[in-house]
Amino acid sequence: MPGVGTLGTRAQILNAAERLFAKNGIAATSNTQVLERSKQRNQSALHYHFGSRTGLVDAIFDRHLDRIEAARWDVLTDLDAADSVTTTDVVRALVEPVAECLRTTSGRNYLQLVPEVMRGHNIVARSVKGRPAMREVVARLDAQLGHLSPPLRSERIACSLVVLTDVLAARARQHRVRSKAKSLNHELFVENLVLMVTGALESPSP
Repeated sequence: MPGVGTLGTRAQILNAAERLFAKNGIAATSNTQVLERSKQRNQSALHYHFGSRTGLVDAIFDRHLDRIEAARWDVLTDLDAADSVTTTDVVRALVEPVAECLRTTSGRNYLQLVPEVMRGHNIVARSVKGRPAMREVVARLDAQLGHLSPPLRSERIACSLVVLTDVLAARARQHRVRSKAKSLNHELFVENLVLMVTGALESPSP
């Protein structure tokens, strides 16, 4: 079982990578830069603790997604107890748990990584992989969009996820650069995002 020193090393590498990836991008950040930022002299430390660079990125995602998944289950449980459920209610289960990441520096760093990691992948398949709460949210959104054909439902859900990840990343980036532009407070920003995504999903069939 790893000792305190081992756990400390892993956390240092994880935190350093998260900060550098958010600032410079994952592809533009070398393993050497991560190790230097985390003050690790052992060049094999990253592979020892994470197996690979992909394992490092996965570890960053896991420590945020585990909380997001738990929060989504809480929202879904509340919906199960409701007399009726609207598309907006389901969209809240999609948006609100991940938007909580905006409240912490680590969470904002994570949000800036999501679009880069999702790029080039089927965003729905990547989002639900190993995440049953997210899979349930997508299934419930699909069920709410009965006025659309299956291909249109799939396209709208995928596009909504792209918009969601990009908007949250932009909001996180705005905080990092300390933008002086006037912006909505957190609660109004999240509510507006929920309504925007709902509106996009529920638009009439073309």
